[in-house]
Amino acid sequence: MKKKSLLFFCVICLLIVPLTACGAEEPAPEEEKSFSEQVMDQVWLCLESSLEDFDSSFSFFIEDPEDIYLHQVLYGSFTASKKKEFIAQVKMSDPPAGSGLDPTMAFVFDEATMEVLCHEEFYSDFVTFTKLPLLGKREAVVFSGSTIQQGLTNQYIWVYDLSGCSWNEIPSGLPEFDTNTRFYLRSTGLSILKLSTGEEVFVNWDPKEAQFYIWK
Repeated sequence: MKKKSLLFFCVICLLIVPLTACGAEEPAPEEEKSFSEQVMDQVWLCLESSLEDFDSSFSFFIEDPEDIYLHQVLYGSFTASKKKEFIAQVKMSDPPAGSGLDPTMAFVFDEATMEVLCHEEFYSDFVTFTKLPLLGKREAVVFSGSTIQQGLTNQYIWVYDLSGCSWNEIPSGLPEFDTNTRFYLRSTGLSILKLSTGEEVFVNWDPKEAQFYIWK
């Protein structure tokens, strides 16, 4: 009886070992990609499929995915009323030397499908994107940047209406800024400071006219 029990135990062991080995050979499940990785995958696909649509500086210096990275994300409804979208601000890991600028690409994404709707390129230092309300539950995109030449800083603001899935620059209603002027963006507009006198002027945003207006 003991011999039969021992034989049965050996047979069970022989069956368990192959089953355990098979389980060990199963590949581990792939880790889910992060939001940043998903965004940059779509950006790279866009670059690969239509690199000729981008400025030569981008096409010349971008050779693989490691050459660019996600810098900032801005959520809103830009191309259509109440549509959930976001703007991915993408920068170059190693911008071209000697230009003094920091090239930036802005990609508008559909938040639900992660589809790239349109894109635009900007050449400036300290690039910032913000949004301001428009009528019809959409938002304008406000681009602010600056350049430094011979130690002097120039700031500028451009306002874009993205209806129709394209970056359409519209009049801002603001005066031209010079090296004696600084502006500071606020949630409802901006402040303009004259460095020579210290005078500060408050500027509001008019959603109906889609322009800034200066307080009188």
